[in-house]
Amino acid sequence: MIISGAIIPVGVKNKNGWGILDSEVQNVINTLKDKPLTICPRSGDAHACDYDPKAEIGRITDVWLDPFKNQIRTMAEVTDSVAKTKIGEGTWQKNWSVRITAAENKDGWAHGTEAKNVTLVPMGAWSEANFDVLASKGDGFEAVLLASFESDVPDVSATPSENEQIASQSSDNPPADEGGDGDKNLTGGQHMTDTPDIKELLAAKDVEIDALKQEIINLKASQTQMGDDIVQKAKELAAAEVTAYKESLARDTAINAYVAAATERGVETVDTKMFDGLKSEQIAALTASLNAIPTPAKDEVAGGIKYPAKRAQTAEEQGGLSVGIPDGKGGHITEMK
Repeated sequence: MIISGAIIPVGVKNKNGWGILDSEVQNVINTLKDKPLTICPRSGDAHACDYDPKAEIGRITDVWLDPFKNQIRTMAEVTDSVAKTKIGEGTWQKNWSVRITAAENKDGWAHGTEAKNVTLVPMGAWSEANFDVLASKGDGFEAVLLASFESDVPDVSATPSENEQIASQSSDNPPADEGGDGDKNLTGGQHMTDTPDIKELLAAKDVEIDALKQEIINLKASQTQMGDDIVQKAKELAAAEVTAYKESLARDTAINAYVAAATERGVETVDTKMFDGLKSEQIAALTASLNAIPTPAKDEVAGGIKYPAKRAQTAEEQGGLSVGIPDGKGGHITEMK
C-alpha cells in the first residue's frame, strides 16, 4: 500500500506552537526520506514508541515541496499487513505527524532540523497533515497505479490472448502474494499495461516544479531589476531637474549682466528674446564682448557732446583782439593799450 499527503505546512505553527520556515525545508526533505513509518498505542503519547522497531509499519519513500501550497509532502509504503487492513477499512484515521529534532527554537521556529520518522495519529498537530491511499492491493479494494506493484500489471510483452486472459480474471481471486493461485487481478477487469512508473511520474513532477521555481526566481529577479531601473531613472530625472534649474538661474544672471552692460553704453531697451536658445555661457560671452567697448562719459550718454564746464577763454573774451592790427613792421598789435 502506498499513502501520500501533506506532512508540514511551511511557515505555519502547529497546535504545539512550533513550525519551520523556508530555510529549513531542504533539511526536512533530506533527512525524512527512508525514515520509519510508525504507529503507537492510543493509550499514550502519539510519539511514545517512535524508537520501538515493533511500532514500524512501513517506510518513507519520497519527500518533496509543493510550491503552490508551500507544503512539504510525503509518500510512504505501508508494508505491515494489519496496518494495510486498518487503513483500508478506515479503522485508522488518515492523519499523521512528523517527529523532528532541532538545534534551537527561536520564537517557535525550529532551526537546524532533522526529521526522525512519521507516525499515524488520531489527530495531527497540523490540520493539513493527512494522507490518502494512492495504491493498494487486497480483498475488495485493488487499484494498481504504481510500479511498486508491477506484479499486478499484465506483461506488455505477452500475447493478446494472454493479456485478455489476465484482464478477464475475477476480482474475487486473491493475488499471488496473498495466497492465491498467481492470477493477476485489476479492478473492473481493465487492462492497465500503460500504467506509468511512479518514479517517472515523480521525476516529471520534479521537472515541472523546478521549472516553476526557476520562473519564480526569474520573476523576482526581473522585479528587482525593474525596481533598480526605476530608482536609477528617478535619480537621473532628479539630477536633470537640478541641472536645468541651475542653468535657468545662470541664464537669468547672464541676461541681467548683459542688460546692465548695454545700459551703461547708452542702449535704452534690450530685447531679451535675442537670447532664446542660448545657454548661459553663450550669453556671458556676448556680455564679455560688450564690456570690451569703453563706457562713454555720462554727459555724452545723457544729451550728446557738451563743452567742458571750464575752458580756455578766447582773446576777444579776455578783452584783446582775435586777429590784431598791422603794426607796420610785419606784425600785429594783439592788445590795446
